[in-house]
Amino acid sequence: MAKADSSTVLKQLAVIKKSTSHETSIVLLQKLLATPNLPDDEKLAVQSSLVHQYQQLQKWDTCLNYCQQQINLAHQQNNALAEATFYKLMGGTYYYIPQKDNAIAYWKKCIAIAEPNNYYALLAQCYHNVGVISLEKADYNAAEKYFIKAIDLSKQNNDTASVTFSLHYRLLATTYDSENKLDKAAIIFQDIIAKSRAAKDSANLVESLLFYTNVLKKKKEFEKALVLSHEALSIARKINLIDGVITALNTHAANLADAQNYKEAYKYKYEEDDLLKTRFSGDLNKKISEAEAKFKTSEIQYENEIASVKAKKRKTDLYSGIYQFAWYCRLNILLFISKKKCKAKNTNATSGTGRKGKAKQRFA
Repeated sequence: MAKADSSTVLKQLAVIKKSTSHETSIVLLQKLLATPNLPDDEKLAVQSSLVHQYQQLQKWDTCLNYCQQQINLAHQQNNALAEATFYKLMGGTYYYIPQKDNAIAYWKKCIAIAEPNNYYALLAQCYHNVGVISLEKADYNAAEKYFIKAIDLSKQNNDTASVTFSLHYRLLATTYDSENKLDKAAIIFQDIIAKSRAAKDSANLVESLLFYTNVLKKKKEFEKALVLSHEALSIARKINLIDGVITALNTHAANLADAQNYKEAYKYKYEEDDLLKTRFSGDLNKKISEAEAKFKTSEIQYENEIASVKAKKRKTDLYSGIYQFAWYCRLNILLFISKKKCKAKNTNATSGTGRKGKAKQRFA
């Protein structure tokens, strides 16, 4: 079988990531996964993109089932990178659902594997994600700490030109905004918006515009805030960004209300509420619960297997220790007997040593 053309696979993957036709993208990604002799790192990149496409279509149960299957396979193959990656992806899925406690739990599982293996990219992403939830909980000190840690890890990984690196800075700016450090926040937002426009990075542009409007409102620049939130909503509709349209509707409605245009604000708020109502399918929670239960069972089985292996090793080490101790005792007994014989000979040869000789023998 011919080896996969790496450059071709990566180019196709880059095109797919920019597409907004998610059903078509899933078909193309599945074809890429069938490529003969696909290198492990590229396979993982394609699989990650596949999960992101499922997320865009809000197929949460499909996401979870797929990630769980891949984690089980990673256990069997002792593939730490794949295991950590799919824990991170599971965390992301739970965040979108949203079940944020589960999200944090899986990101921490990823961190636990990534730390000793120096998987800097995964660590940066997970610390960033935990920072997001800290920001949402208004724990700004923790959020700032996590975002700065994500930035430092990305620098260690020479990943300073990526969208992810820009995202770390954008949310650091949002944290500064929340702390009313408006000048610090504005400088970062303006830089990210300019770079996103130049790179034609629509998703990052939408989010940066929306968050920047909050800084503008605090500075009493309401008209500029309205212009930017309307632009963000238009782009989000065009690219059908997950959560982007809902977030843009919410922000634009709030900006209109702050500008005392309540009639228009109500219209956008009503559309947001309507989208939220249709976000979940009827029995989705049941499907998620069933998928989670199956995965928990397999996780417990895996952990029990690991515990069993460790227990066997401890037992083997114990037997080995007992054997070594017995051998050591036998050796010392033989030495003791040998010394006794020598002592008896010495006693016969030098009868005047008495207690003094015995004391010397004890401390030798």
